[in-house]
Amino acid sequence: MQGLSKMTLKNIALWISILLLGLSTHALAEAPVFYVSPLGNDTWSGTQIAPTAEAKDGPFATLHRAQEALRGVDTTQGAAVYIRQGTYALEKPLLLGPEDSGTEVAPIRWQAYAKEEVRVLGGLALYYGYTESDTPLAQSLSGKLAPEQRFWQVFHNGIRMDLARWPNKGATQTSMEGWTFTDSKTSGSSDNTFSYTGDRPASWNNPAGAEVNIWPNHNWWQSIVPISKLNTQSNQITLARNLPYTIQPGRRFFFQNIVEELDAPNEWFYDRSNQTLLFIPPKGIETKSAELLIPTLKSVIQLKGTAHINIMGLTIEGTQNDGIVVQDSEHILLAKSQIRNTGGFGVRVEGGTQNRVVGCNIHNTGRGGIWLEGGDRSTLTPGSHQAVNNDIHHFGEIYSTFNNGIHLKGVAHLIRNNHIHHGPHNGILLSGNNHNIERNEIHHVAQQSTDAAAIYLSRDWTEQGNRIRHNIIHDIFGFGLEQTDNGPAYTMPNQAYGILLNDGASSTTIFGNIFYRVPEGGVRIGGGHDNSIKNNVFLDCAPALHID
Repeated sequence: MQGLSKMTLKNIALWISILLLGLSTHALAEAPVFYVSPLGNDTWSGTQIAPTAEAKDGPFATLHRAQEALRGVDTTQGAAVYIRQGTYALEKPLLLGPEDSGTEVAPIRWQAYAKEEVRVLGGLALYYGYTESDTPLAQSLSGKLAPEQRFWQVFHNGIRMDLARWPNKGATQTSMEGWTFTDSKTSGSSDNTFSYTGDRPASWNNPAGAEVNIWPNHNWWQSIVPISKLNTQSNQITLARNLPYTIQPGRRFFFQNIVEELDAPNEWFYDRSNQTLLFIPPKGIETKSAELLIPTLKSVIQLKGTAHINIMGLTIEGTQNDGIVVQDSEHILLAKSQIRNTGGFGVRVEGGTQNRVVGCNIHNTGRGGIWLEGGDRSTLTPGSHQAVNNDIHHFGEIYSTFNNGIHLKGVAHLIRNNHIHHGPHNGILLSGNNHNIERNEIHHVAQQSTDAAAIYLSRDWTEQGNRIRHNIIHDIFGFGLEQTDNGPAYTMPNQAYGILLNDGASSTTIFGNIFYRVPEGGVRIGGGHDNSIKNNVFLDCAPALHID
């Protein structure tokens, strides 16, 4: 330093100061924050938590405007959209793509503000003065929905209503009051034609659009199919499409989407000719106003090809298909949210890697709870998706079979600490390799079906390396057919298990699990090889283990 002039030293000091100041300013730069509120306006800046006193600035009104604002700012330090309490009925899904991504150290957050209750709806919400009635009420949808708009679900104050049906719904899932049965004249050789008992259909003036909801053969498959031809003289039904199984005598089904059968609380029918929704509201609602929610969007939020986005604290509901869809994305976190009243799964993850569903309450879905798919089986490249600490219940309310609490496909997903209960078919269905299923509690599943289980793996002996450990599985009974001297009869318990490794499933480790009140069997192995069952506890399981 002795050879440097004073001027040179001063210049070096100045440049160091400028560099440090720049680094400090960069480190202290605040991530952009936007707010959305029912009191907001999309012409405002969105940077205010509430409207100003002069009502000249404040939060945005819509999620789509917040997305547009995020795309116009620097998000290298991350960003947040805080959504204020209220209900947001979307006219189109929120589509998040690559340009909406964050980074590993600075994710983009979409979340409810300060634990406020935020509902994001995938459909049309209508409000009316609630009146308890035994006769149908009418709500015009003219001007609210396009004449060609079709829908298959209606929710009344968050409760799924039943498409007008006969017989009326039974009191419980296993009640036989809610079914009629294929007649003994059904040949058992057709996959689209069957006979019915009784003369109820003869009273229907115009059954166009009528459907059957039927378990046609084995009690592990249910279908909903339009009626192509109804012959009330011969009591014969021809379906609009072929079923995967032939229709056998004595199988349960019910008719639905018939206006003459709109006769019970919680039922609805849509008269397309004059765009009028007819419904009989539920009994005993303690309110003077009610909400009718008609799902029109396939999903509420769709993420495709994006990364490092956190969605937290929202209630997502009222979709025709899945609530949230994540495709070919990575490091997406869906957390502390309620996802309910969907036509499909609550959350569907397809492709990508290291996406997580954490601490969510997923319930009353038309199909399943969480679908996780990812990884490459040909190279055993992990997908590494996670479902952790979720409560998944009352799923499969429309499509009952093979729509599971959690459905796994691919390689190396983690299913931990979930509570899965009250569903018609499997609690967890897995396919693929190297999955970890641990510390979950599963009970009261397989309530409508047989050949099902709390955890089910089937058909492919190359799907190896799966570990099922430290789970609690209880109260699995099954509901299905037995052949008696008087013909087929429905019984419970019937062919449902704690864990079912079916049709050659192999190389699965079952370790340290607790099974109780599973009367058809704790673990059933149907073929396969190299399966390990160690250190498990069985109580009231007969047998504890079955191997064939």
